Amino acid sequence: MNNLKIAVAIAVLGSASMAVSANAADWSGPYIGGYYSADSGEDYYPDNFDTQYYALVGDSYGIFAGYNMDQGNYVFGLEVATAIGIDLIEETDPDWIFGSMTDLKFRVGYKSGNALPYVLVGGSMAEFGDIPDGDVDTLTGLVAGAGVDYMFSGGFFVGAEYLYRDMYKDNFAGEGYEVFSQVSSFQVRAGMKF
Repeated sequence: MNNLKIAVAIAVLGSASMAVSANAADWSGPYIGGYYSADSGEDYYPDNFDTQYYALVGDSYGIFAGYNMDQGNYVFGLEVATAIGIDLIEETDPDWIFGSMTDLKFRVGYKSGNALPYVLVGGSMAEFGDIPDGDVDTLTGLVAGAGVDYMFSGGFFVGAEYLYRDMYKDNFAGEGYEVFSQVSSFQVRAGMKF
């Protein structure tokens, strides 16, 4: 009798998951949107100072565009996001600031109804330095993170995303020292799939 109950429960759960998959949103195609990001982190200069860490605080907002391939329960995508307004500074020296930040992200998600939880990995590039003195250069490195998007009717979606960036520049601004920077971001986003 217990075996029969277990078999019936498995059949019901299997049917329910197939129904969820059948009713899941179609994420295929191009999309665009915007985001707001609360940013923090730290940087340090091991060749020039005493490898003390300098806290980074601030926020940013930007735009993103991408393309998803919906493959049954899985969704594979490529997205580029860039800050069009950024206020991420060194807490102890506000002249040292990020002037721009761009991420190229490869995403893999698993559909759950209209929700799309995903993980991502990719590359980041940011302009950073003492802006008033012109001591500025480009940091590059890796980005990783996770997020979830939720689609409404008509292709409109909202979401949240966490990113961790680990960036670096050798011979910063030709001054002969290295800069290491780690930036974490928590973003809220909204967009439209076409």
